[in-house]
Amino acid sequence: MAKAVILIVEDSPDIAEPLADAFRFEDFEVFLASNAIQALQIASEHRPDLIIMDIQLPDMDGLGVASTLKSDPALQHIPIIAMT
Repeated sequence: MAKAVILIVEDSPDIAEPLADAFRFEDFEVFLASNAIQALQIASEHRPDLIIMDIQLPDMDGLGVASTLKSDPALQHIPIIAMT
């Protein structure tokens, strides 16, 4: 059985790493993105089952990233949890 995939979009390693470790401990596959460009690329390549999105990112805010994801028919079904 394949592991569920989570994408964590967070520019602070102090927040991203412990969160990723917690999900990995529960046997999820986790990808990390520290900016919007990485987030969009990883989402397109890996089609995560869930995205945890920081609202304040360095290049585009999380709401803009979420809007871009929701406008893509291949990605619009992915649930996004906003974190700030």
